[in-house]
Amino acid sequence: MAGYMIDTAAAIDGLTAEGIPANQARAIVRTVAQRNEEVATMSDILAVKSDIRGLGADIRAIRADMRALESRLNMKIYLMAASVVAALKALEYLGI
Repeated sequence: MAGYMIDTAAAIDGLTAEGIPANQARAIVRTVAQRNEEVATMSDILAVKSDIRGLGADIRAIRADMRALESRLNMKIYLMAASVVAALKALEYLGI
């Protein structure tokens, strides 16, 4: 996150002009400047939004892959069940 630019000298001057002691003004401006690193800009938000849209497309693709896999597994299960039934019928026919 890029944050925003702050002119610390001008901010201190502005606070002291309003009657805030210089040491307190410096502490306030230092705190605000440190918090600046945690501020998200509009471009940060748009980038996250784009990432989320990309994840949505990935999730849709994974769901489609899972549906295709489910279909293949179901077909294999049906084929195995048919083989078992055929084997049982063969054994029954042979009298075993």
